[in-house]
Amino acid sequence: MRGFRWTKLVPTILRNVKRDPEGLWPEGLWIEPFLGSGVIALNAPHKRAVLTDSNLHIIRFYQAVKNGAIDGATIREFLEQRVP
Repeated sequence: MRGFRWTKLVPTILRNVKRDPEGLWPEGLWIEPFLGSGVIALNAPHKRAVLTDSNLHIIRFYQAVKNGAIDGATIREFLEQRVP
């Protein structure tokens, strides 16, 4: 996720969220109500996560990642074809 200025907020956000003694959120569960790029959820230490968003495109994208229809190689190939 390098290169995105807003990722600089990740350490600040994660430092300010209450955790249990193991460094996890209560019961190891992270709840992300507005997933967006997923930068916080993907950097947060958790055992389980509930990731939600109101944008249907984001929801379908992450469902495809979860189901294995899209992986890192697929994303890289897609971006290399479209980004100059």
